[in-house]
This record gives sequence, structure tokens and C-alpha cells, in this order.
Amino acid sequence: MAGAGRRILIDVSTSLRWKGHNPVGIVRTERELVQYFLEHCPDAAFFIYDTGEDTFWLVPKRAVAAIFQEPQARAASVPVAGQLDENVLLRFQREDVVFSVGLQWDIAYMARLYAEKKRRGMFVVQTVYDIIPILMPEYCVPGMEQKFPKFIVDTAWTADLIFCISDSTSRDLIRYYDHIGLKAPPVTRIELGSDIPTTRPPTTQAAGESGFLDLEAGNFVLYVSTIEPRKNHQMLFNIWRELYETDRERLVPLVFVGNAGWNTSELLHFIRSSGNLYPDYIRILSNVADDDLDWLYRNARLSVYPSLYEGWGLPMAESLARGTVCIGSNTSSMPEVGGALTDLLHPLDYLGWRDRIRHYLTDAEALAAREAEIRAGYAPPSWDACMAKFSRDLFEALDRREVPQ
Repeated sequence: MAGAGRRILIDVSTSLRWKGHNPVGIVRTERELVQYFLEHCPDAAFFIYDTGEDTFWLVPKRAVAAIFQEPQARAASVPVAGQLDENVLLRFQREDVVFSVGLQWDIAYMARLYAEKKRRGMFVVQTVYDIIPILMPEYCVPGMEQKFPKFIVDTAWTADLIFCISDSTSRDLIRYYDHIGLKAPPVTRIELGSDIPTTRPPTTQAAGESGFLDLEAGNFVLYVSTIEPRKNHQMLFNIWRELYETDRERLVPLVFVGNAGWNTSELLHFIRSSGNLYPDYIRILSNVADDDLDWLYRNARLSVYPSLYEGWGLPMAESLARGTVCIGSNTSSMPEVGGALTDLLHPLDYLGWRDRIRHYLTDAEALAAREAEIRAGYAPPSWDACMAKFSRDLFEALDRREVPQ
């Protein structure tokens, strides 16, 4: 990849903060993009925003490569001779291309970058995953109703180009800018992959630390998501409580894979106090490694994703990529993920979800037929291909830009 002499500056603040932990959606996206540019773009450099010092630091490539564990550790073999040995103060230049795909909306990152751009004039690219804190502030951490709109407004003033992760998010963002009377910079798409880096064969179950050695392949339902109110775990809990009474002989464990997020203490209390359901029919797994996550997707009877609103819905794509039937919500971006290959229902349609889940738990032929449709019709996007397309789109945009003299 040629950078036409430009310095490509990629923010890695989120990945470094998350180092040593299994990645969630946004972290995985940043890591995959960083991985790609480490391997393919010699002009790439990496930086962090220091919230304490309110400044930016260049980060050595060795430190960036150290983020990754096998099999992603191939980045560690990237030539680093002559690179930085320690963090140094980042001084932006006019020809720089600066972009971020991380978690930046609860810090002063964008406002600080705006001040730097006014002085230096560099080209700024920002990724927007969703504007849920604006559309549904009641489902977000208190305080985000002020912080997030400011981040989105600062993005409009600062960014020369915005990548959104779905058409739904693009529409939401442009509609919001129109509503508040701001001219939006150009908005385009960044596509997300669905492969999960693994170190062992997909048939191998080695999940002692994750705590599901006794799960039987094909006999559990999977929901991969941070546990928080917007993700609608409560509805699934209620469905399992009803099915326990009406269809116990066909009921299989419901496995929640995800860390507990904001405002979940009551739900977790409900689950852990339900002696008939927990832990035999409802399990909660946290900090699941990629190898184990891949096994869970491949061996689930089906996956569910009843979220109220999403910027994309990565677990739906990860499920379909492994040929596993997915029941998902029909709102926001989620119909874009699998289209007709996903069973789509409104996230508030309790009876519809209950009956569709019961259908697949009791009708093995219908489940097998749906699996065959997915395997024949779904083309799993790889992270490498998606990041390659992103880099092409980025450099094409740069080639069209007239750099001020």
C-alpha cells in the first residue's frame, strides 16, 4: 500500500487500554484495523491521547504489535528498525492523515483534535458506530446525554471524512446533523468482518476457564452481548421462565456471553435467584476467549440477538458465518447483517420471539433446513478483506482531496 508520502496516524488508545482482555465489538474493530495497517502500510504510525496530560503521544510499533496474541501476533514480525523506542510527543503536520475507530466520546479527544487541526490543518477521519445516546439516552450510562452529542458535534466540525458501520447509522447521523443545522462532512461506510482469530481446531472444546465444559454441542441457545438494558436480556429470561413451565422436556440452556454493563444488578439478581433456571437453564459467561467463543457459535442450536437498537450487530454476522441460525431484531441496522437469512422480529414482540424459539427447539427439520439456507447463501466477510477495502476507500478519498498549500 502506498501512502503517497503522507504520514498515516492511527489512534490506538482503546486497544492499549484493553490490552490483556478479550475484545468486544469496538475493540475488535480497532485491533483488526491496526493489525492491517501494521502489516500493509509502511507509512502508518500510531498514537494515543493522554487524558491526564491532554496531549497526544506517538507509540512505538513494538508496543502496538504487543497488543496482539497468537494468531494475530504475526504483527510482531513487522520490521521496526529505526522506529521509536518509547513514546514521544506527537506534533501534527499539515500532510498528516489522522483517524480513529475507538472509544472516544466520553473523553476530550475530539475537542483537543479540533484545536490541533485549526493550527495544523491535517486530514481527520473519524468512525461513528451509532448515535444511540442521542436516540435512546434512557438506555445509556448517565451523563452520556451530554457527552455524546458534544462528541458528535465536535466530529462534524473536525472530521473531513466520517466512516459509519452501517447504512442505518449513516442515515441516523445525517438526519441528526440536519436536525441541529450542521453541515455534515462526507459520510461513507466501513464494513466489519465476521471471522474470529483462533489457535485450535473449531471442533475442540477446551473451555475450563470459561466454565462450560458440560455444555452439549447442539443443545444450547447463545446470546453474545454486553449485559445491559438495551440488549433486552430480560425478555429472554421471561421466555425461558415460561418455556420451563410449558416445554421443559425440549428446553435447552440459554447461554449469555458478555460482561455485565450498566444498570444490570436487578436482572442479574433475577437470574441468579431463579433456582429452577439458574444455572441449569440459564448460564452467564464472562471474559470468554476467542477460541471458546468460536466453539460456542459453531455448536449452538441457534443464536438470538433481541437488542432494541444497534449500530451494526456483529454477533449476528459471527453466528451466520458459522452456519448457525440467528433470530435477530428487525430494527435499526440489524436487517442489514443477514437480510432474509436472519429470522427478524420486533424486539418488543414477546410472543413472536417465544414462538420462534420454541419452533426451532421442537422442529429439528425446520432448523436443519434453515441452517442449509445459511450455509448456501451467506458469504462471510473477512476482517482482512474489510480492512483492505477501508484502506482503499481512505486513500481514494485522499487522492481526491486538494491539500491546502
